[in-house]
Amino acid sequence: MEIKSPQTMTGASAFIEGVGFLGTTKEVELPKIEFEEWESKSGLMVRKIDSGVLKPMTAKIVLEEYNDVYYEALKKRFNHNASIYLKQNLAPDYTSIVATFGGSVTSLESPKTELAKEVNVTLNLNLWFYKFEIDGSEKILADLKSFILRIDGDDIYSQIRANL
Repeated sequence: MEIKSPQTMTGASAFIEGVGFLGTTKEVELPKIEFEEWESKSGLMVRKIDSGVLKPMTAKIVLEEYNDVYYEALKKRFNHNASIYLKQNLAPDYTSIVATFGGSVTSLESPKTELAKEVNVTLNLNLWFYKFEIDGSEKILADLKSFILRIDGDDIYSQIRANL
């Protein structure tokens, strides 16, 4: 039996509206893929039923600098959506992680004014598009405008789209 080594994040860079933030991308919370459930009570049991409906996807990015591009992303509303791209490296095996987001910046949190402290600007996002890849292999594609949800190559909404 081979003992595995835990992976460690050794680098990350966010790209907001095409502008890269290598060295100042402090923290990124990727969207949670979670489905709505409902509770069924029948006979002598209660059970959870998977509805297949995807819960809202959100993400958070913390950057260690001010930049005009944040405001460009913040002002995009309605049919114009912010474009965010994230690249990460994991050690010890140089695993590549790429995440692509499309959606709206729901809030921009400016840092507290503290002398001799790092600047942390936080962008919170509501997403309609999310693509997650590991070493170039697509693991998740959620395109809510096109009603596509592909997980590890299987489009779980294809039959529903065909019926509608």
